Amino acid sequence: MLYLSEMKIFISITVLIYLIISFAPSYASVIEVCKHAGGESTYRVNKFSSHAKYEKGKKGLSGCVTIAKLNNKQFYSDLLSGLRPIISFSWTHVISRNTFNTIEARYQNTEESPELPKSSEPVVTAGITNTAAPTIEINEKITVYSQAYIIKGNIRGKGKKFYLLVNGTPTPVKTNGEFEFDRFNVNPDNIEDLRLVVIDQWNNRSEKNVRVTIKIDQIFKAAYEELNPLKINGYKSDNKVAIIIGIEKYIYLENLEAPFANRDASAFREYTSRALGVKSSNIKLLLDNKANRPQILEAFKIWLPKIARGGKKDIYIFFAGHGLSSFDGKDLFILPHDGNSSLLSDTAITRSEIIKLIQNVEPKTVTMFFDTCYSGQTRDEQMLVSDLRSIIIEADKQDTPDNFTIFSASGSKQVSGSIKEAKHGIFSYFLMKGLEGKADSNNDKQITNGELIAFLKTEVSKEASTQNREQAPMLVGDSNQVIIKYR
Repeated sequence: MLYLSEMKIFISITVLIYLIISFAPSYASVIEVCKHAGGESTYRVNKFSSHAKYEKGKKGLSGCVTIAKLNNKQFYSDLLSGLRPIISFSWTHVISRNTFNTIEARYQNTEESPELPKSSEPVVTAGITNTAAPTIEINEKITVYSQAYIIKGNIRGKGKKFYLLVNGTPTPVKTNGEFEFDRFNVNPDNIEDLRLVVIDQWNNRSEKNVRVTIKIDQIFKAAYEELNPLKINGYKSDNKVAIIIGIEKYIYLENLEAPFANRDASAFREYTSRALGVKSSNIKLLLDNKANRPQILEAFKIWLPKIARGGKKDIYIFFAGHGLSSFDGKDLFILPHDGNSSLLSDTAITRSEIIKLIQNVEPKTVTMFFDTCYSGQTRDEQMLVSDLRSIIIEADKQDTPDNFTIFSASGSKQVSGSIKEAKHGIFSYFLMKGLEGKADSNNDKQITNGELIAFLKTEVSKEASTQNREQAPMLVGDSNQVIIKYR
């Protein structure tokens, strides 16, 4: 009787130990499956807690297959759920022949999963053998505006760990399924095709093809900042007056427009108020058909004397449009909306005439901005006068009154161009950017004529060079005079 009791206790303890070992999914480090041992429908299996115990206790029979957790994580994980514990002193488990053969065939015909750091080892969920494949959430067609770019996306699925391959390269995936990776396309003319493959911890997988197109021209367009007069807050005064003229279309110059001249003048009106400090009621804006010769002369002969009554006013003049020089080079003309390039003296207005009309109101200071050229060409470099010959412009050599400052968009033989992407004249665009504060080189909250012309020469010349030509703004006047103070 004593012997039977001891045997029962021994068997119970043995069964308990095997059951604990058999049902602990993370217990084994190595699984040995022997195909030539077992019944007609099963293979015999042994699990070992370490490689050392495997070397000591392995069967090593012909046809035995060894699966190490460290080297074959997915194979190992899939086997766990198919094992059935048995009571035996030689084996710990059995597995269905069909189940093992299916799993083995799967790993003989799939590409190897990417190696991940040991800390990224997936957590195997016992009892789950068949789940839906994870999905990759990303647009199939992506447009970028740089050769170097970042692609972002998400992976959705039941797994806790995912393996992502981008064109065969392992790519990290965050615990929440988000991923991102850097790309660099040396040849932006080529469309890049990306193949994304995701595998979960049960070896379920899905793929997605992504096509990436690069638009370099959009990068160039984005290089021009939007004008923003809200960046500047100048000091306003009742003693400031401005006349702003913008002429894009001309009655007698068919197909010889001054591109964006209207936009330049309209935009400069706001800078006249916010940067130069002129009150809105003291600003006269003339555009296109409101800028015929009689209307321009009326602004200088009638409107200006009324607003500048009493003298000692700071006066600002802005003109964007076509200009021409007389054939002897002694006079510079601005062309009104109804100006005729063949009848300059009858239909245009000379710069010297404008200066005399302004002097009549006895101004304190006068600052003039001319976004025009006198070379006889438009902003698009078309000829305003068909038989124009090379001339020497002498008008620039004429004396300018001491209290006058004149900013010119270009040299006498240069063209004043435009920026199609920014939809402004080059000079006007950088003039306004300079007045936003960019020309304040020493950041002392004031901009001198010298600081402004230095900024304009640098930026305008740089932009003109991208158009394969030269354009260098000019200044006549006191470079030390402060043009704006701002808060």
